[in-house]
Amino acid sequence: MCELFNRYENEIEDCCMANGLDFDKARKMVKCWNNEHIFLQYFDENNDGKMGLLDEEPMPVVLKIYISNNTLTFEKTENTDRYLLS
Repeated sequence: MCELFNRYENEIEDCCMANGLDFDKARKMVKCWNNEHIFLQYFDENNDGKMGLLDEEPMPVVLKIYISNNTLTFEKTENTDRYLLS
């Protein structure tokens, strides 16, 4: 689990609620992170993987969260509404 997401969970939930995004979906998404950002990514659970490497494609980034001096900045992507709208 992403400790950084857990640390800022309340702020992320507030952002989701203020923008009509489903925080429960956001919480369950795949997370890519370092000390300065968290990227939420969509993973298709219905992909059965029968085609091996041909099934693999990059998971789309759904929401970008930047962290600077304990302040969060959120950036929507072209996939935000598709995968996170309430």
